[in-house]
Amino acid sequence: MPATGFPGPFKNNDKTTICNFGSWLLGSNTGGNPGTAGAAVPATTINTVNQWLCGDTYFECYNTTASTAAMPLMSTLANNGINIDTVTGAAAKTIEITEGNAVSIKNAFASRSVPFFVRATFNVNTLANVTTLKVGFRKQQTYNATETNYTDLASFGISGASGHLQSITQLASGGFTTTDSTNVVTAGTNFTVQVNVDASGNVTYLRDVSGNGPLIAPTTVVAYQFGAGLTLIPYIYYTTVTSHSEVDLVQYTCGLL
Repeated sequence: MPATGFPGPFKNNDKTTICNFGSWLLGSNTGGNPGTAGAAVPATTINTVNQWLCGDTYFECYNTTASTAAMPLMSTLANNGINIDTVTGAAAKTIEITEGNAVSIKNAFASRSVPFFVRATFNVNTLANVTTLKVGFRKQQTYNATETNYTDLASFGISGASGHLQSITQLASGGFTTTDSTNVVTAGTNFTVQVNVDASGNVTYLRDVSGNGPLIAPTTVVAYQFGAGLTLIPYIYYTTVTSHSEVDLVQYTCGLL
């Protein structure tokens, strides 16, 4: 039987995803139909959803614009994961990475049921090239090229070219609330951000900008609480300016708190 609070037939110990991106990813394309079996090679066209497989971990990458590459390359730094900037091409670009966009995915969580979290480690070569680089949870809805069209979300990471860590939230389409933590990322140094959701839907954040831990609370935060009855999925959101360089996704973890 499904565990209480989870929209899918997964046991508690099946809810954890840990991926260190230690090898090349395999890829396919959904033909524009998220959640379907891959039937073709990965694509670079606008509004396509490419499927990435890293070991036994499944991801989907949604392209908001046409690109020049469908799959990420390995980082140029040893043991530093994958370069997600590879799939953005030369133009300004936004990609969204999920574990799948459906209520039945392993890490879809029912809000106000049990505590859960998502965490990612990144490395940015040039901070001025990154508009947004963050991780969080959003309501399970059809992929959309405009993030504000997702009605409910809570995320944390880089927002703005100065490398400041900021929380970005929206509740019931009420508009984005952006809060500067005043904590700043250093170019070329691994940083980790984590978003926690408790059993009442309250969101908290953790961060490490030193590259070697520990995770601690941001300096400045504002309260946010997901509404009841939502199916929430973890997601990574990355937006670049026109000219950009390597951005590594070093590690990704999601599961129960």
